[in-house]
Amino acid sequence: MEHKTDQPELTWGSSAEEGAKLEAMWPTDETGARDKAVFLTYVPDFNNEADFAVNMLIAYGIPALKRIIMKVLWAN
Repeated sequence: MEHKTDQPELTWGSSAEEGAKLEAMWPTDETGARDKAVFLTYVPDFNNEADFAVNMLIAYGIPALKRIIMKVLWAN
């Protein structure tokens, strides 16, 4: 038997919570399989524009996620 402590579990805003919400809203086909994710657009991540776009889509019930592409430019 596990002993519970009086410490609260910090789950609000965690990646597990976000993943569970995204999983619950993801559309499925007739067999119950999840539909494939498709690319929507490039959004610059300057001033949190990408986060704003993702949060706006999720607010309207459209599952969305962002993929970060890191490009490092070296100047000599």
